[in-house]
Amino acid sequence: MKKLKKDLQAVSKEFKALTKRTKELTTKLKKTAAGQLEKAQAAIKLKSPAQHTAEALKVLTKQTGKLIKAVEKFEKDKAAKKAKTKAKAKPARKAAAKKAPAKKKAAALTATDQVVNIIKRSKKGVEAR
Repeated sequence: MKKLKKDLQAVSKEFKALTKRTKELTTKLKKTAAGQLEKAQAAIKLKSPAQHTAEALKVLTKQTGKLIKAVEKFEKDKAAKKAKTKAKAKPARKAAAKKAPAKKKAAALTATDQVVNIIKRSKKGVEAR
């Protein structure tokens, strides 16, 4: 029993020593990890919003320039194709001058219509005697 007691005490001392050593290693690891993290953050410079915006504008300007060049090239190609088709086309004939449409003749008035028109033209109308 005495021997078991001594073995138990020796094991508990070793356990305490190991526990102490484990704590030391974990704190050292935490410090090292924190230090490495700070170094990494210092190495990576975060860009200010103004710098980020300026870079984005530069990229957009380049892209816009490329688009403008592409559109100009497209328009030149289109104009060249149009010129070729016009050159190949037969000369157009002059359109004949259009004549003015013939005036319609007034429908022949009946005797009653003529009498009504005469009455309308007179200032006094029909004379009542």
